[in-house]
Amino acid sequence: MKVAGSHGTATQCVDAAVERTKGCNGIMCAVRAKSFIRGCMRATKVDAAFCRRVPRESEIMSSVKWTMDTCSRRGADNEICPKVVRDVLKYCRG
Repeated sequence: MKVAGSHGTATQCVDAAVERTKGCNGIMCAVRAKSFIRGCMRATKVDAAFCRRVPRESEIMSSVKWTMDTCSRRGADNEICPKVVRDVLKYCRG
């Protein structure tokens, strides 16, 4: 599966970025994961169906719940994953 570039989908970008956060325990790992998701999401077309499920950043409680649930559903229960996945909010509303 090619996730970076025009052959990937938003869901594939999120899946791959979350996978990168598993076992991540340092600032450099977090920076690499954030860099990956930003580049991957920029390279995909905005997916309206995907983004309908993503809250606005200004919806604080909803966006926190969404990021935590997104990580948890993918088996990444760590503090870095929500910070990485939060960039999806910008992708969908940016």
